[in-house]
Amino acid sequence: MRNFLKEILEKKKEELPHLYHQYETQVPPQRHHAFYQALKNTPLSLIAELKKASPSKGIINPDFNVLDLANQYVRHGAKALSILTETHFFLGDPLFIPLVKQHHDIPVLRKDFIIDAIQIKESALLGADAILLIQACLSQEKTQQLIHDANQYHLDVLLEVHDQHELDMALSYKGLSIIGINNRNLTSFKIDVSTASVLKKGIPNSYMTVAESGYTHLEQLQQLALEKFDAVLIGTGLVENKGLISFFNGDF
Repeated sequence: MRNFLKEILEKKKEELPHLYHQYETQVPPQRHHAFYQALKNTPLSLIAELKKASPSKGIINPDFNVLDLANQYVRHGAKALSILTETHFFLGDPLFIPLVKQHHDIPVLRKDFIIDAIQIKESALLGADAILLIQACLSQEKTQQLIHDANQYHLDVLLEVHDQHELDMALSYKGLSIIGINNRNLTSFKIDVSTASVLKKGIPNSYMTVAESGYTHLEQLQQLALEKFDAVLIGTGLVENKGLISFFNGDF
């Protein structure tokens, strides 16, 4: 079975020297936790993902235009945007972030495979308000260090977990307030939408919780609202079921 995560991380390591050369001496502006604030106190906020492709499905959105999608999602009630910036497997681009931020004040989560502090500095310089950290990609010690680094720039951190072991690690970190539960197995990229519902039960109410991956039907969103998730991150589902966004603008 092809191990997508291993391939992606190997490619990321190759990119790090270039990032240090480009960004090490630059000083990013301070952020203001806009991502967390935008999702706070709203029943099941939408984090709409701008994604052109994935390793398992190939091209998801052949008509992909990052600004057109951002305009559409903001207009229909998204509280934040998740922008894929991984270039080789997801056909994203880090420059999508400043492009969108030029036109919208909506908070942006940089969704990528972040394994090094220089990527956090890059994210702040690009204008991201939050970063994704994936527990499956990181040791416990490295995760805590990257959370600390992000906090230095006042970037919010969405830490993504996939199973009980990763959740136990997530609950041990200092300075973490948002936990995302991904229904997708990052080795095989298969989805089990029950994962988020099961793991949510073990997360204290002091954390903001985000359900991720595999949501394509209004009934699933209604269930997440009943389970008191703070937000749901949807990418492919918004492309495959254009009526899904009606849940978030009051038309359902």
